[in-house]
Amino acid sequence: MEDASKEFLKVKSSEILLSTVQEYTRQFNNTIFKYLDKKTPLRELEWDNNGHLVDQALIKIREDQKNPQSGELQRRCKCLLNGAFEKAIDLKWIARGQNPVVMKKGHFPAHIPSHYPHLKWNEVPSFIEKLNRYSYRYAPQQLLALKLIMLTGIRTGAVVRTKWDWIDRECEGDKATIYYPATTTGIKRYKKNYHRDHYVPITKEVRKILEKAKQFSTNEYVFSKLLDGNKDQHLREERPSKVMTGMGIVNSKGEQVTSHGWRKTLMSAGKSIFGQQHEMLDRQLGHIPEGKVNQAYDFAQLIKQRRSFLSDYGEAFMDMGLTI
Repeated sequence: MEDASKEFLKVKSSEILLSTVQEYTRQFNNTIFKYLDKKTPLRELEWDNNGHLVDQALIKIREDQKNPQSGELQRRCKCLLNGAFEKAIDLKWIARGQNPVVMKKGHFPAHIPSHYPHLKWNEVPSFIEKLNRYSYRYAPQQLLALKLIMLTGIRTGAVVRTKWDWIDRECEGDKATIYYPATTTGIKRYKKNYHRDHYVPITKEVRKILEKAKQFSTNEYVFSKLLDGNKDQHLREERPSKVMTGMGIVNSKGEQVTSHGWRKTLMSAGKSIFGQQHEMLDRQLGHIPEGKVNQAYDFAQLIKQRRSFLSDYGEAFMDMGLTI
């Protein structure tokens, strides 16, 4: 079993980011091999032999989750196991048709996605008031990174990795954008032979964040690390969310809101309050066009439209009392 997983990951390493391969490796070692002995010969797990043991392991993985209703970890492990067994078939380690992983829908209870809670637009003013009141509790890098997320909807993983030499890059004739390479953690826009860099317009509010961040940056990252002992040189990903959880921010449903929720706020308010089209908002969030044809032909960043919207969006935040 272990050899099959390694061969599978060897193939994936040429297709996906190293960080994703490392995550897959951890899921094999820390989860799958906890329920399936990695030394088990593959032929003992073939469909006609003891293939039911794979099903039992996947069921146990789901049952042992904190939230068994979700099934997300089970789904990921099922896909990894399927990839390993299919690779074993390619290598003729097991016979074709002997993959014990059942991929058809309905075999396991459906995965129930748990979306990130967010603040509705009418809940934002009270949050800003609280943020201004308690900002003294948090490091400037944390607050500035959170505000960049609020104003742009960019994923936290990408924001904390923003580098100074990515600032003021040209895109579609606009020379005031932040450039995010497709391989940046959090961008989720990289595949083998296909990747798309992402650009974010620098509005006057974003410019203020960048200028203030210079006072606290100690290296190549806009938001440098807080503690010398940290392995990464940039701010840790959980830091912006810790501002919100530390203040006990919950929405009208009583759900705890983290920094990722601002992506949903931008999309929802962008449509209902600012009257913007889904396509432009989707590009701002870093999503690629839907459908293979659009992905093959449509590489527009829509920078002009996004700048207009982000300018209005940022001014609205400032009108509600946001300080930078």
